[in-house]
Amino acid sequence: MKAATGSRPPRLGVISLFNTPAGLFRWWEDFPLRISALLEPHGIDHVLGYKAFLANAIVPEAARLVAHDETDVPSPRWVRETLGPIVDRYDRVIIHTHEHPMLHGAIWRLTIGHRNRAWWATHHATRLYRGGSRTTIRRALQRARVLMPDRHFGCSVSSAAALRGMVIPESVGVLLNGRLADDDLRHFPPRTTIDRALFVGRLEAVKGVWPLLDAAAALCAADDTFDLTIVGMGPEEEAMRRWIAERGLQARVRMVGYQADVQPFYEAADFVIVPSELPPRWSEGFGLVAVEAKRCALPVIHSLSGGLPETQLEGVTGIPIDPPSAEQIVAAVQALRHDPARYHAMREAIRQERPRWHLDVMARAYVAEYTRALIEGVGMRRNPASNRPRVTPSRTAAAAAG
Repeated sequence: MKAATGSRPPRLGVISLFNTPAGLFRWWEDFPLRISALLEPHGIDHVLGYKAFLANAIVPEAARLVAHDETDVPSPRWVRETLGPIVDRYDRVIIHTHEHPMLHGAIWRLTIGHRNRAWWATHHATRLYRGGSRTTIRRALQRARVLMPDRHFGCSVSSAAALRGMVIPESVGVLLNGRLADDDLRHFPPRTTIDRALFVGRLEAVKGVWPLLDAAAALCAADDTFDLTIVGMGPEEEAMRRWIAERGLQARVRMVGYQADVQPFYEAADFVIVPSELPPRWSEGFGLVAVEAKRCALPVIHSLSGGLPETQLEGVTGIPIDPPSAEQIVAAVQALRHDPARYHAMREAIRQERPRWHLDVMARAYVAEYTRALIEGVGMRRNPASNRPRVTPSRTAAAAAG
């Protein structure tokens, strides 16, 4: 462990490693950059790393930490040669990985044996492996500080509950995903129709794409004003395109592929459908699309998968479907479309409740965890009682001023 020399306050840092490229959604940069701004007054640096940066990324090029080597794959060598010297700058540091499994062994080697280096992991999608030998092994490894993070965070209450069934329960916390900015809370575009449905997501079976297509075919047959736009790419894409073409639905069920900017599609939609498969085989970690929709105050027809229900007030801002079958989707869509008063009341309810999803609300939750650990010593490695750094807020403020 490095010690602060003389009267110099200890150098404190957080290194965030994201697997999703910056710029895929605006959230992926706005959110961590707000964390950086909130950490600065505490004298805590925030280093942002992504697997890749897209052309429209707003992080300055000189500040970009790209989490791969020349093979374009995160590697132990990259951790050792690039991340290692960054970690060495700090007297106390948290390395916070976000779904970066290829780096886990190397991150563990970088932190093991260092009382003031902690490894935290946020899980954005949680497969449910409760109980059994896997859980026993994970908990034993975690107690032995072998190849396991010091703390785990779910991005929803549901994902945190699943994690508690997989690792040491006391090590698990909740850090929700923020999405909306000030301009988003003022944005309330009018709607004169309830015809245009939207799906945004990876095109794979667990996202409920096949019940969605069956429902779309039934709704198109029943009403010539209904249409569906599907944004995304994935393993089912070509099969879905063939299915739509075989039924002659190309004009009503439009697949537009991957879109770096999804906002125009929310602007053009009247409501959103998120029919993800239910547990136990798979579970939505959070359901970012369901929060993205709030910017345009769009009601969401959603399954009860994982954290999805946590993004909605049941029957008030969203309509749950259980199970997420074609029949349930059709019934929910028809109920919404045939009751304009309810539709507009739902939009107003969304406008009223969406401040809880402001980026700053979520960023402050992250910062509270970081400062509690780095300043108070809670959540660092080893026994927190014997590992409490002697840092005071006044000294941290002095670091920020210096």
